[in-house]
Amino acid sequence: MTVQATYDRPSSKEFTIISQSGSKLIAKHVFKKLLESEKEAAQSAMSAKTQLNRNNYNFAFAGYEPSNTGGQYILRVEPKVRSKYVYRGLVRVDGADFAVTRIEAEPAENPSF
Repeated sequence: MTVQATYDRPSSKEFTIISQSGSKLIAKHVFKKLLESEKEAAQSAMSAKTQLNRNNYNFAFAGYEPSNTGGQYILRVEPKVRSKYVYRGLVRVDGADFAVTRIEAEPAENPSF
């Protein structure tokens, strides 16, 4: 599933499904539930505990991809506290404005549906 996420600080996340393939059952009962959990985490009191910052995550430099527009820094992230609302994986950060451009991650704790 490819999803575009729009985050409006401080507490609004919207998701648009760009494409999906594979099992419709898994898409409906797993991936869509994950998106609902992400939206819930942004709107709840959990928001401060899930933000991508040094209070909640450990960061490690994993690489750099140069480009004509400033390149991308690649960071490995590990949550300091495990929960279904935080993730571990790779985060790509724009080299020009330092905005997060892509997250390739999995939940730190298996969500229970």
